[in-house]
This record gives sequence, C-alpha cells and structure tokens, in this order.
Amino acid sequence: ALATVYVRQKRYQDAAVLLKGYLDRHPADFQSQMLYLRVLVLTDDTENARPLGRKLLAGAPHDFDVLYLNGILEREAGEYAAARDHLLEAVTLKPEDYSARYNLGAALAHLEDTAGARRELEKAIALDGAQAEAHFQLAAVLRAQGDSPAAQEQLKSYQELSRASVAHSLADTK
Repeated sequence: ALATVYVRQKRYQDAAVLLKGYLDRHPADFQSQMLYLRVLVLTDDTENARPLGRKLLAGAPHDFDVLYLNGILEREAGEYAAARDHLLEAVTLKPEDYSARYNLGAALAHLEDTAGARRELEKAIALDGAQAEAHFQLAAVLRAQGDSPAAQEQLKSYQELSRASVAHSLADTK
C-alpha cells in the first residue's frame, strides 16, 4: 500500500526500494511483482526490469500489464518485432488504452509498417489527443507516406501541446 502511495506521489525510487525489500521476503506475490516492474519501467531501470518482465511473461503470458510492459521494454531496446507482438496482444485485450496503442504505433513505425503505425497512432490520438508525442510520431509516419500537409498539421499540434505542457509544468513549479 505504501509503494502505491509512493507511485501516486511520483516517488518512484522510494517505491522501488520498498518493493524490492518486500519481494525479497515475499517472492511469489504477483501483484507486487507487477507494481515493481511498472516502477522499474518508470525509472528506466531496464537492467532489473527486463529479467523480471520475462519471468512474469512466462507465468502470465496473456496478462495485459505483463504484455504491455514487456512491449515497452522491447521497443526501447530496439526489439521492434517482439514489441509489436506483445503490444498487439495487449491492444487486443484493452483496445481503449492510449499508451498501448501509442507504443504499438511507434514499434510499427520502426518496422516500416507505415499503414499500421498510422492506424494505431490515429487511434491513440482519438483516445487522448492531448499527448504531444503521438502527434510527433504520427507526423513522422505521415511524412514517410508522402503526406506532407497532414504531417505539418500534426507537427503544429505537437508544438502547441508541447508549449502548453511546458507552461503547465512551469505553473506547477511556481
């Protein structure tokens, strides 16, 4: 419960230390392992996240969170085909999840499946159009497809959303 509070407060390092200690004493607690994996992904601790992700995937091969988190790790490691497969199954399980759609679109873009990437990124934007990175990725895909006007429109959206995000972060800081 305390680790969950830490995560909500964006105190990821504190959550990771707490969860590691808990899992040393309770290694079979699946929910805690999942939370630990999520925290490891959030903190970019791929050295510890990848083995845990593979272990959880072997034990729960059709769990959305396991598939999604492994897909993110694989995409970040440049293993785009494996990422595509895991993220595709995650999207099948939760079609309304923005992040799974976005990451699938990004993986497909790296695999040069521009039609698939465009479809997934457009669906991600339909789910949450306020996420700047989806507009940026979609602009790159549209440019690769030769649709420069649509790419420019997405870049404009990206720039506007990025400026708004910076202004919001500045306001939070003040």
